[in-house]
Amino acid sequence: MSVPILRELDNRFLPYKDGVPSAYGWTLFLGFLVFLTTQSIQYSDTDLWYHIHGGRYLFEQGTFYNPLVDSFLDAEERDSVVYFWGFQALVYLVWSQTGEFGLVLLKAIGLFLAGFFAMKVVLQNRPLNDATFLQLVVITAVVGMLAARGFSLRPHVVSYIMIPVFTYILGNREKAYPVLPVLTVLWVNLHGVEYVVGALICGAFFLARLVNWLEEGRPQQGVMSMVWIASCAPAMLINPFGVHLITTPFLHSPDLHLFIGELRKYELELIFDFEDGLSFNATLLTLMGLAAYAALVCLGNARKHIAALILAAGALILLLRAQRFVWEWVFLTLPLISAALSQEKSIKHNVLTSMTLALMLVGLTKLFWPNVIQGLNYYPYDENSLPNGTTEFIRSQGITGRYAIEPSYAGYVEFMLSPDVKVHMDMQFPPFTSHDFHPIAAAMVSAAGFRSYVERFKPDMFGARRKDRTFPDSVAKEMGYLPVFFDREVVLFLGTHSYPDLARRFELTAVDPFDPRKFKADEIGKAIQELQRMRQIIDVPEIKQTLLNLLVTVGDLTAARVLRDELLIEDPHHPSTLFLSARLDHLSGNCAAAVPNYQKSIAATDDDVKPLRSLLAECLFVLKDLAAAYEQFGLAMNPYGDTNPDKLQYYQYALTAIGVGKNDKAKRLLAMLETIDPEGEYAERIESVRTALD
Repeated sequence: MSVPILRELDNRFLPYKDGVPSAYGWTLFLGFLVFLTTQSIQYSDTDLWYHIHGGRYLFEQGTFYNPLVDSFLDAEERDSVVYFWGFQALVYLVWSQTGEFGLVLLKAIGLFLAGFFAMKVVLQNRPLNDATFLQLVVITAVVGMLAARGFSLRPHVVSYIMIPVFTYILGNREKAYPVLPVLTVLWVNLHGVEYVVGALICGAFFLARLVNWLEEGRPQQGVMSMVWIASCAPAMLINPFGVHLITTPFLHSPDLHLFIGELRKYELELIFDFEDGLSFNATLLTLMGLAAYAALVCLGNARKHIAALILAAGALILLLRAQRFVWEWVFLTLPLISAALSQEKSIKHNVLTSMTLALMLVGLTKLFWPNVIQGLNYYPYDENSLPNGTTEFIRSQGITGRYAIEPSYAGYVEFMLSPDVKVHMDMQFPPFTSHDFHPIAAAMVSAAGFRSYVERFKPDMFGARRKDRTFPDSVAKEMGYLPVFFDREVVLFLGTHSYPDLARRFELTAVDPFDPRKFKADEIGKAIQELQRMRQIIDVPEIKQTLLNLLVTVGDLTAARVLRDELLIEDPHHPSTLFLSARLDHLSGNCAAAVPNYQKSIAATDDDVKPLRSLLAECLFVLKDLAAAYEQFGLAMNPYGDTNPDKLQYYQYALTAIGVGKNDKAKRLLAMLETIDPEGEYAERIESVRTALD
């Protein structure tokens, strides 16, 4: 776009430029709110479940929840500070009174407030309409990063609110200082482990105030401000555990970063990826670049920016400790970025800057829109993301005892089956340690680990992650643990030494619970019987999908349609439901109905979609949409690396190539078909097509 054209556009844009900040800000935060309120609660997050369970335990037992009471570990008494007891009470009250929808709103309100006060810090209490271009860029980046954290409800949401609230009040609202001790009490009882961040904020601003007070000759009017800030220290001790809270951030078990992803060291990736929208890494790098620039600007007048520089330094230390602190880094660095931007000559709002802001908004929308659709598909929560089938099996059969389930699912099991069923551990560190975690982790991935675990703990049942094919199931069967049930998340193995009759009655012999789509042809009838038996216990979609696949395989399309119709009501958006529905229509000769479900299945799945594209191409070929069929065959097939070539698809691919005018491509495909067709099944057809081409 040439300079004269830009000038002309700027002149026409001039009457509207003053309204850009408000219009953009309102649009950004409205979109943020829509995103947050459409996100179903991530119930597969074990932390949420043990928090709800802890809140219920507090109200029912009148004491704080220690997960050791639901563990079969023979551990010594371990007293730990329940620094999130207030959060547990809050989420349980919300859940018990309003259900999942209340939790959705609680999460949305929390993250929205965090974004709102972050905006206030960036603008330094000025109205949104006065926001500069770079300030709007920073606010957009913060909102994008908060949205990336918007899928789970944990106590950290409280800290994401409190950090910008404290920095906003301390930096801009001196008259509100008396409320700081009250906010401190709330913070330490909702998410007390982050008192160190609050101490960093208060300490930084106290030091800045103290330096100014000394330089100004120790005026009387400056004393009370420092008193109110200092009063946050004793206010921190107003919690059920008193001074014991102080040691909590420093009591982490070693090696947690080896199996908890967010505790790994932060690794900077210098990649700006815009393929899927305004990515998390792009927004983070934008903020890091602005933070580095701000540090250079503010160091030139360090005395004036003591608090902002201290906060940024503390934020960097936190970020270097673990990648989970990236959000704390953002909030703690905002005062520094804000200070630097307020000193620089602002970039005026014009056509180019407005287009840039619009592109950022489009980038965020493109990135998070699929999550909005996914959230609405399972609103307000997706119960099938939980081990609900196996859990219901245990409850319905009256099974009690020791349940060695993956710790990442244990929070849900504690909530549903306590006190009759004890787990190895959940993911609360402390009181649990990495030493507690290792035995069950080893049991889930190795034969030696499994044998050692059984000899040591003698569990009554195992709950293996269904997607984890490293589980030593053959050793489990050898030691008397038989697979009896599965759902979308977990395979349940029941011990014959504890429940011999149940284990043998419900044993799965024809169905592989880890990969039920694979089966022996001579055992399909038995597999169908096993699945029908499971449905009588609890009819979870995963079992229906497996049964539907078998019915389609044996050609019982009438029974398959009945099951398909049930799935389209109960679990209509799952990739397996969509694929099996498409496959059923495909085999029934109804490709017009199959195509849209194939397309939806491809869009929804995270697995290899090439086999789906091949089937979609077949249907498009039948419908004589040769251009679309050719495109899908091209995306699905690589003749030079095809380990299981389908002769019909090669033939159809060649014909679609002719249909789009790619005759040379068609000839190559026909030659390849001859290579994989030694029986000569397609010889006459190949010769006929070649004759027509010549």
